[in-house]
Amino acid sequence: MKTIDETTWPRRAHCELFGRSANPIYSVTFPLDVTGLYGYVKREGLSFYHAMIWAVMRAINGVEAFHYKLRPDGLIWHDVLSPSYTFPWGEDLFAILNLDFDPSESLHAFCARAAREQQALRDPLPTEEEDAARDDLVYLSCLPWFTYYHITQETTGDRNDSVPRLLWGRFEEQNGRLVLPMTVQVNHRLIDGIHLSWLKSALEREMKEWRVES
Repeated sequence: MKTIDETTWPRRAHCELFGRSANPIYSVTFPLDVTGLYGYVKREGLSFYHAMIWAVMRAINGVEAFHYKLRPDGLIWHDVLSPSYTFPWGEDLFAILNLDFDPSESLHAFCARAAREQQALRDPLPTEEEDAARDDLVYLSCLPWFTYYHITQETTGDRNDSVPRLLWGRFEEQNGRLVLPMTVQVNHRLIDGIHLSWLKSALEREMKEWRVES
């Protein structure tokens, strides 16, 4: 982590512009072809959900704009972003696991570690102090029960809220491909449409990497 000199930061004026907005948080939903990754993890006996978390975190760590975080006392940069993701807890509740991420960790190793950490979790939700202690997180969740075309997510009302929120739904078959809705929620003070397009391209690369050509 390092502190950024805002006086020389190229985005300073844009950050201030959107900082005047009552709510600079916005989101976009786009279709994502997951055929390649899904086929691979099913052959390997891995969790598709854990594989998606791994792929999403590799993609988002590859886009510079997502590493900046706004704080009341200044701007910082995180070298690595880590996932904070939900998973089922009991019949109709969920738990949240903050899992440190290593971009060099293999898919197989990550899936195994995520399963172990979930099994070891004793308290389903992090405390307010635990949440406040780190801002290197990306909030991830999934709606595996249905697909969707539009969705809203919770916001804190804080103009400095720099935590990206990524959510995806159930995939459906389209012309022989498996496609799911991917929603990304970000702060316009830090991230513009072009940065979202770079993330979308990075996600598509992660999905294609596992494609088996006929």
